[in-house]
Amino acid sequence: NFLTLSLSYVTSPQTIVVNWLDASGKIVCSKSIQLNCQTTCVGIINEAVTCVGNKYNLAYSFTNNATYPIHTIDYTVQSLGSVTISPSTVILATDVASTSNSGIQNILISGAVPGDNVSIVARFMKSTGCCWCFDTLHVIIPTCPTVCDSLSVQAQGTPEGCCYSVSLTNNSSTKFSNVQFELLS
Repeated sequence: NFLTLSLSYVTSPQTIVVNWLDASGKIVCSKSIQLNCQTTCVGIINEAVTCVGNKYNLAYSFTNNATYPIHTIDYTVQSLGSVTISPSTVILATDVASTSNSGIQNILISGAVPGDNVSIVARFMKSTGCCWCFDTLHVIIPTCPTVCDSLSVQAQGTPEGCCYSVSLTNNSSTKFSNVQFELLS
């Protein structure tokens, strides 16, 4: 009971290591304590994952519940070693004031496959760097439709007359210049 210390702007979780030193400066003993502040500085809203080829775009916005404006967001992947994200840091064009909503934030996820549960830790910071807090974005990677999922073929007619009308439908963004019919019998 010989020292009392006050800490401000503590992150959550925050680990503090206290090294007990001898007269020569050598560490004799180390003790640690973890602080878990129950502050939620953002509320994630409008979260959606869309397919971009073999990658995935996580789009979200947030409400700033912190007492300071949010200027920068740092992202770190916390799961699945093969997953990468881009960007890793975003400097917002306009700071998000306390109690305000942000614009849409986009994170491109690579190396994931459908069904993967990807965790991304986001650090929301003030422009001066003095204040920040963390939130975790949890994303379950969806199965993405292929071009073939947007194409259909239907036949209408009667077996008795053996006369059919074949209809093709293209609901994809791909434009086809030709179609080939192959009779297998």
